Amino acid sequence: MRLKWQAIALAFVALVLADYVGPAVMRIVDQRGGDILLALEAQRRPVSDRVVIVDIDQRSLEAMNYLAGSWPWPRSVHGELVEAIAPQRPRAIAFYVLFNELDSYRPEHDAAFAEAAASLPNVWQAMVLASDGTGERVGDMPPSVGAVPLTSPPNPAARVPLLLPLALLSRPEAMRGGLINFTEDSDTVGRRYVLHLDRNGWRFPSLPARIVSAEGRALPNTPSIMLSWRRGWTHIPYADLYLDSLREKKLRPADELQGKIVVVGTSAPGLMDLRLTPLGSTYPGVEILATAIDNLDRGDWLREVPRGATVPLALAIIAVISLALARGYAAERLGYAMLVLTGLVLAAAYGALVLGWFVPVYAPLAFGWGFYLIAGGIAYLQERGGSGPRACSNVSSIHAWFPS
Repeated sequence: MRLKWQAIALAFVALVLADYVGPAVMRIVDQRGGDILLALEAQRRPVSDRVVIVDIDQRSLEAMNYLAGSWPWPRSVHGELVEAIAPQRPRAIAFYVLFNELDSYRPEHDAAFAEAAASLPNVWQAMVLASDGTGERVGDMPPSVGAVPLTSPPNPAARVPLLLPLALLSRPEAMRGGLINFTEDSDTVGRRYVLHLDRNGWRFPSLPARIVSAEGRALPNTPSIMLSWRRGWTHIPYADLYLDSLREKKLRPADELQGKIVVVGTSAPGLMDLRLTPLGSTYPGVEILATAIDNLDRGDWLREVPRGATVPLALAIIAVISLALARGYAAERLGYAMLVLTGLVLAAAYGALVLGWFVPVYAPLAFGWGFYLIAGGIAYLQERGGSGPRACSNVSSIHAWFPS
């Protein structure tokens, strides 16, 4: 009898080891299970007191239509916004808007935006590193782009498909910025933010990394960070801020952006900048950027425990169930024990998440439940085919979990 349970347990152990060493089929269980706790933890975290979003929302698109026309607005509008909020001394102003195309019909508006951005050292632009294309020579890009050579000597002739803020080309120093590339996990859900991307011997830092490092903060020595989410952000409609700047007597507080990192972006559904994250399938990209900046600024991004570190948990569950069945324990009692164990493990995982650690315990629990259901089912079928008082007693106890 004991050998039978050992054989089944060994088969499951082989499955566990094959998954963690090989294709990682069960990784999605860790990812999706973790998303539930990430969403719960996000509800607990208060509204950020460091990052404010100036939102090009649907109401702003409508309110600005008679002044600036339809989207995209003349770039001079953004220059006027920068000049209006600069006296409040925000820590940084970051645009989550791509200005990679010149306005050939209104070049003077591009120039006005460039002048406004160049006049301040803390205005940042968004860039995207494309997955294909030839691109421009890195040696022809202005230093404000922030490209870092990975070879010595560097290769300035290397070409990289980087979408630059060309609208500010008249003042190259105003093109300072970083990447806003969206990073997907293997299941297409975005849970991380890149700190840099390497291409053709050059490293290009992300926008959050450049903003935070410009203030002298140390960055983690990793290509990306796992985000610690929050649901609360202060959103100020772009139109409210811009229109108030035109009034002689201002209605808004004169210090509402003082000491804040201001992110200018959009949550308007019509502009199609919505992403799949643990918090939903329509999460605004501007809030993902805000999350990354806030995490790096606080130093509270999530530290990840490697999947392999939880293999002992899966093996221990399988071993205990196998030993219990070999000694004749009723499947019903083991089921209750599994429920208690699952609750304890999930509570521990959530506690670790509160402390800033993501522990992937969900695949081990799934392996444990899978072994329990299969082994318990076999035990039930065996006892059902047996005879005598002991068999009848065991069948009645197991029947509660595996009814015929």
